[in-house]
Amino acid sequence: KEMLKEGAVLMADLAELGHGDGMCGYGMLLSDGKGVESNSEEAVGYWEKAIQMHKHPHATYELGVAYYQGEGVEEDECKAYEYFQEAAKTGHTGAMYMTGDSLLEGIGCERNQDKAVHWLYKAGEAGHRGARSRLLAVLEDGGQIENGLWSDSSRQSFRRRFTGRIKRRQTVQKSRSM
Repeated sequence: KEMLKEGAVLMADLAELGHGDGMCGYGMLLSDGKGVESNSEEAVGYWEKAIQMHKHPHATYELGVAYYQGEGVEEDECKAYEYFQEAAKTGHTGAMYMTGDSLLEGIGCERNQDKAVHWLYKAGEAGHRGARSRLLAVLEDGGQIENGLWSDSSRQSFRRRFTGRIKRRQTVQKSRSM
């Protein structure tokens, strides 16, 4: 624990000096409460600075995650998708996965299976195991996308409302695993 605190101090120093990786990394420590007290709003500020000063791809991805989950900012699926897409264009594999998943599910954007397959394929080619599994599932289903357990749209929206947060966290965890 003491080493984690020392590492957080070093990361904070780098962040204050304007180092892009330092700002992104310190934001992650703040977001997760590792070595420092958890502060999602402050984390968002560091990611925004890293993007503004350095166009930092991982900070862009993390800001997308913040908007996706509503941590440190108000939940906004459209902004989340925009940040994921921006980071994906730089080759960030987690962002490629999240872009593909968003397109597949219509989260923050219109559903577009062709584009989703494109991004999931790119992420899989870059080594993202979750993207490979997701792409395989889509292709094995013959392109069918699950629309929930009920055909009644009101029940589907009810289900999405209460399971959405859990799914979001699981999706983000998958995007971070390679």
